[in-house]
Amino acid sequence: MYKSLFVLILFAFIYHLSAFSQDTASTENPVFIVVEEPPVFPGGEGAMIKYLSDNFKINEIILNDIVPQTLYMSFVVDTDGSVTDIKVLRSSLVYSVDSTATSLLKSMPKWSPGRIDGKEVRVGFTIPIRITPQ
Repeated sequence: MYKSLFVLILFAFIYHLSAFSQDTASTENPVFIVVEEPPVFPGGEGAMIKYLSDNFKINEIILNDIVPQTLYMSFVVDTDGSVTDIKVLRSSLVYSVDSTATSLLKSMPKWSPGRIDGKEVRVGFTIPIRITPQ
């Protein structure tokens, strides 16, 4: 049986604290942190917080053994709005929790892509996901 976690997402779009820097290995497709028009989740920030809160589910047995903590995830919103390059920056130390967060980000709907000078660009994000057993 799965029980929904109360996921408090302190989502003030942490552009400047992102683990990304401009990708020097690929000058054709760099990842930006600060852009003129940032990517937008369908429905906005509130809709994204609701999406993550409603869909982040882990096994109740694991939930009972977890202490409140913050999991940090990074990802890139690509030029087509898809979420790619998902990484766990700070693990919950419970594989199934990290795996669930990764799967949830992979299943996000497409965003409106970020832009610089009217051109769609890849934009990196880092988000904290607060896990609090209910």
